[in-house]
Amino acid sequence: HWLTTYFVIWYGVPYMSYDIFAMYLSHYYRFRVKGHKDYKSHSLRTVNSFVRKEFLLVLHHIALLTILLPVTL
Repeated sequence: HWLTTYFVIWYGVPYMSYDIFAMYLSHYYRFRVKGHKDYKSHSLRTVNSFVRKEFLLVLHHIALLTILLPVTL
């Protein structure tokens, strides 16, 4: 159905992608304000820390992007 296709392509995928990025930025700046020395600039270490601390939430968003939204189509 055309509505399902437009929902997934123009709403679902961009929203989930943006939400993961926004959660990372929130995590990064929260720890930067607290004065953690690893958070002076973006790095693989900060991304790794984010994924470890928010593992289930990141997994949820990735599962939606890679499994549930394609199944919807």
